Order: sequence, then C-alpha cells, then structure tokens
Amino acid sequence: MEQITDELKKMVKAGMGAVAVGMEKTQEAIETFAKKGEPIYQQAKNAVNEAADKVKQAVNESIQTMNCKPKAEEILNKVKDLTQEEWEQIRGAVDDFFAQAKEVAEQARAEAENAPDGAADAEAPAEENKQEESSAPEEERPEE
Repeated sequence: MEQITDELKKMVKAGMGAVAVGMEKTQEAIETFAKKGEPIYQQAKNAVNEAADKVKQAVNESIQTMNCKPKAEEILNKVKDLTQEEWEQIRGAVDDFFAQAKEVAEQARAEAENAPDGAADAEAPAEENKQEESSAPEEERPEE
C-alpha cells in the first residue's frame, strides 16, 4: 500500500512539476513573443501617428485655403505701395482686357448681322398660322 501511496505522490508531484514547467515555458514564450512584437508594435504606432499628422496637416491647409480671402485693408495697403511701373503694368493689362472684350463683342455683333435670314423667315409662317387659327370662328378651329 505504501508503494501505491508513493507512486500517487510521485504522479501528483510530476503533475505539479509539469504545470510549473508549463507556466515557466509559457512565461518565457510570452516574453519572447513580446520582444519580437515590440518593433512591429512601434512601426504600427509610428505609422498611425504619421497618418494622423498628415490628416491634421491636410485639414489645417484646407482651413487656411478657405480662410485666405484678403481683407479690404490689406488690399488697399498693397495698392498704396505700388510703384509707377506696377501701375502702368496694371493699366496695360486692364486696357488689353477691355480691347479683347470689345473685339469679341464686335465679332458677335457682326456674326449676328451676317446670320442667314432663313432662320428668321422660318419662324414667320408659324406665326401667321397661329394668327389665322385665332381669327377663325370657333367651329372652324382645329381641336387641340
């Protein structure tokens, strides 16, 4: 009986030893995995931070772009500081713009004057038909 008791004690101790070794090996494995995972964790963390920074920068740039309308005072101050040469450049650009606008208007007027009269004549018979229909007695008018 004593032999059975010793064997049982041995088995219990072996089981406890297996659990202890398992816990040690598990702890070692966790530490190994954590060490190997640390660089990957840092890379992921850095990537997320970089992406967040880029989004913040893009949002800030968008906000600045939307709010960049110059104030009237700023424009007046800049205009006051223009040199004679800069004024002449502006005047020349404005004159060029108006000259081009005048040319476009003259071309449009000339094209309208030279347009074939057929387009205007094609509308005339339709108008005459409407007038004839409205002047006809009710019983003679075509049903609509």
